[in-house]
Amino acid sequence: MPIPPLQWVDFSSREARERIQQVIREIITPSWMGSVPRDFGTATAGTLKAYQWRILWTTHIPLALVSLWSEQSPIHSDIPDALLLKTCMHFSATGLLIYKRVVTTTSGSKLRSHLKAHMDGLKVLFPGIGVPSYHHTLHVPDFMPLFAAPKNWWCYPFERLIGKLQRMRHNHKYGEYHWSARKL
Repeated sequence: MPIPPLQWVDFSSREARERIQQVIREIITPSWMGSVPRDFGTATAGTLKAYQWRILWTTHIPLALVSLWSEQSPIHSDIPDALLLKTCMHFSATGLLIYKRVVTTTSGSKLRSHLKAHMDGLKVLFPGIGVPSYHHTLHVPDFMPLFAAPKNWWCYPFERLIGKLQRMRHNHKYGEYHWSARKL
């Protein structure tokens, strides 16, 4: 039996994208913080790297969405449900907690709380959506007391190596050495 199509929350993604682009242009970030494309959300911006997504979700997107969707904002725009904003903010808080360099005794419980609230919000906003990739994320707080901050044991260096290997030219003949392998 086919799965019924998801019923998406109706909101103006154009309006949100334009506000995010405005925030990217107008806020001043510290010099140590990387930059993100000013034309975020368009084809000309290209594919964002993981660090750019982190910067967007921990800095620019929260400022843009709160200023756009908060009822106290002077430029308030209606959204169908405040849960959408809360779900986005829980995702941002998750990113901030995972990226911290120092782990306290309460970091794990805060992280699990934000992850759970984010997942619950997704399930309400997008009925029928499966969040299987989030299951492993719920185990990150269990490893924090054992291995310290997630930054110490995440896999970005391995993902970068896999990306290099995927872009490497090869001859589809296993066991034969190709000259392009020397460039690693």
